[in-house]
Amino acid sequence: MRALCVILICVITDSGLLAQKGRTIGVYCPRPEYPEEARARGIEGSGVILVYVRADGSVASARVLQSSGHAILDRAAKAAFVQWRFVPGSVQNAKLPFTYTVHGIPPGWKFVDEKKR
Repeated sequence: MRALCVILICVITDSGLLAQKGRTIGVYCPRPEYPEEARARGIEGSGVILVYVRADGSVASARVLQSSGHAILDRAAKAAFVQWRFVPGSVQNAKLPFTYTVHGIPPGWKFVDEKKR
């Protein structure tokens, strides 16, 4: 079985919260699903979705700021990010990078052991 990985360049805790510089700004942050068709075909890519956030913390709209090169991956990331909820008044917009890979963690990435902090 091949490894499956979707990576977001931000901190999402186990409880689904988004943190930025020590403060929680996202309260509901579902991770993008890797589309089965893309995974089966070995499609990988990275991109950035820009979300516009309402005062109540819900996402008003989202657009692809930088495409992964594959519309199927861009759509999946966008579909997840429009569901996000932020702390009301914490942000007006957010750039949300994403990476889809069928081979695990991209080169150069490391996980930080929380116990060592």
